[in-house]
Amino acid sequence: MLTTLGPSDELFHTATGTAYADLQIDGHRETWPIHSKRVRSWLRRRYYEATGDAPSTVALNAALNLLEARAQFEGPERMVRVRIAEHQGRIYLDLADAA
Repeated sequence: MLTTLGPSDELFHTATGTAYADLQIDGHRETWPIHSKRVRSWLRRRYYEATGDAPSTVALNAALNLLEARAQFEGPERMVRVRIAEHQGRIYLDLADAA
């Protein structure tokens, strides 16, 4: 169940193989490594909202490992940048605020 609650279309990896997920958090997109505390907490929250319970550590780790494999073997390769990036002719600037 955890893997169906997690991101699927938003999974990707870098050239070095690090797996990432794009998450919608408080109305904006955040990009985090799959094995980060933020993704773990996000997935735990989604599970709690769906079931009213907390996932076991074993189930949570298994879900994170599966999401990592999906990102590495099925997701596209992308560059991860901090603060400023160009993509398809547009410049993106992270203003480091809530929006």
